[in-house]
Amino acid sequence: MKVRGWLLVFMAGVLAAWLTVSIASESKSDGSATKKASQAQDGSHAKGHDASDFVVDKAHTRIGFTVTHLVISKVHGSFGEYDVSLHLHGDKLAKASATVKVASINTGNKDRDDHLRAPDFFDADKYPKITFIGKSTKKVGGKDVLVGDLAIKDKKKEIQLKYTLRGPIKDPFGGQTKVGLEARGKINRKELGVEWNKALETGGVVVGEEVELIIDMEASKK
Repeated sequence: MKVRGWLLVFMAGVLAAWLTVSIASESKSDGSATKKASQAQDGSHAKGHDASDFVVDKAHTRIGFTVTHLVISKVHGSFGEYDVSLHLHGDKLAKASATVKVASINTGNKDRDDHLRAPDFFDADKYPKITFIGKSTKKVGGKDVLVGDLAIKDKKKEIQLKYTLRGPIKDPFGGQTKVGLEARGKINRKELGVEWNKALETGGVVVGEEVELIIDMEASKK
């Protein structure tokens, strides 16, 4: 009887030890799984949430605009000198900024371009730069929208640009990581201090007040 009692005590001890080890192992496993799930959820280990800075590739970029002329047609123009930077979280645009040299304006007509640089319009000698500072992004009607401050002359106004971001991809010719950005927006030039106009005898004015912004660009990862 003493031997049988001793065996029962021994077996109970072994069983208790096995249960303790098993429970501890399961707890450790569950904790590790929970930690991994949490990391995946907050993006701390997700490649798609890496932050990256991109700079403009000027060989594949156009910073342009269109404006109505004489009520009946449109003039197209662009700026040849600028700097643009983008900040991405994974494949999502987070911030953007741009500085444009006003004197680099080009509409394909020297007399018109000289007039645009003059005090009647941009007054390039006094206000040599146009700047845009993107502040946030949002969804409007299913479209991506970049919200930021546009400054022309001594005026600043918050504007919205609808945009499409493509990429990132690897450039097969240089191995660089690149993205493409297409952005469109509209502004009232008079609200930004570009006010010159002249009335037409038939009604209307020489230059429309609404200007469409047209941005097509590639940018390379720093």
